[in-house]
Amino acid sequence: MGGYSASEIISALMWSTLVLLPVLYTLVAFLDVARRPGWVWALAGKRQLLWLWLLGMSILTVYGGLIVATAYFVFVRPSLARTESGDLRTFGDSTRTSDTGDPDDRSVADDDGSEPGR
Repeated sequence: MGGYSASEIISALMWSTLVLLPVLYTLVAFLDVARRPGWVWALAGKRQLLWLWLLGMSILTVYGGLIVATAYFVFVRPSLARTESGDLRTFGDSTRTSDTGDPDDRSVADDDGSEPGR
């Protein structure tokens, strides 16, 4: 009949898995980058087009895509998720604090050296 043996089928499935899982992982990272709005990237200080390009090119080498996607998920995505949820602590110096570190302390001087409200 000329069919495939069980070991050939298992071997083919293992090799397919070793190739398809990194490609799918990279594709998920690519889609995550593409779906996030531009304002999130701008406020987080990250570059969306760079990550789209890196993921798009690295998927061609399968395991390169795995490395780049992991770098995105570990180093970039947490910052984007915080920014998108409204946590802007990483966005520049959005709150002024006194020497005590209390953001509610209104005794901090304005840029011209005067007290606030004067």
